[in-house]
Amino acid sequence: MTVKTDMPISGRALDILKILAAIFMLLDHIDAQLMTRSTGILYLIGRGAYPLFAYAAAASVVRAGVERAPVYARRLLLIAILIIPITQLARDQDAGNILFTLTIGLGIIPWVASMGARGRHIFFVVCLAGIVFPNLFEFGWVGAALPAAFYLVLKNEAGKGWIWPLLIGLNFGGFYELLANFSWADAAILSVIALATLVMTKLSIYISQQFPNDQTRLMPKYFLHIFYPAHILALALVGHYLI
Repeated sequence: MTVKTDMPISGRALDILKILAAIFMLLDHIDAQLMTRSTGILYLIGRGAYPLFAYAAAASVVRAGVERAPVYARRLLLIAILIIPITQLARDQDAGNILFTLTIGLGIIPWVASMGARGRHIFFVVCLAGIVFPNLFEFGWVGAALPAAFYLVLKNEAGKGWIWPLLIGLNFGGFYELLANFSWADAAILSVIALATLVMTKLSIYISQQFPNDQTRLMPKYFLHIFYPAHILALALVGHYLI
């Protein structure tokens, strides 16, 4: 099973992807925390953030091997728990923060990797069906399944095609709330959100492919682990004291 060499899994290429993800996340949180979702364009740009983080998580497992996935998951879980006070107070969010989603996603990868094609198809169908329920953590089970889907894409294995429906359904957790009074306007909005997710993800991966897939780093190893809670707290302080 060979890795697709045109896909970034390390070095500058992967760091470019992470930098883009951080920028998209920052713009999305500025829109959410400071502008109360008043600018649709920033929300649409922000749809590219989580898929790129899920991609980076999958790439780390491809590089190190599936046996390392639980180690990475435990490390993220610890950070996710430690920053709960920041995400709860700064964003007033009920669902678990995004690091819980990535923790579950990393933990799932070895299990999905051990499945046959039929088992993988069933698994992804079940995760997609989860959009009708409220999310217990950001992006719900669709988000948790995304690192495993990217892992299959990078390894060019059976089930890799599920990456597209997962990306389309990524932002639709709690879909049941729309069903009672669903309209063509709702359908148009959801279509734009899904298209933005696909375009931002595909465009970012294409940009990263223009850089060497080598061992040269553009950022410190744990920069994003610090940036995630730090920027949320900084935006909360700006919103409280300056706006």
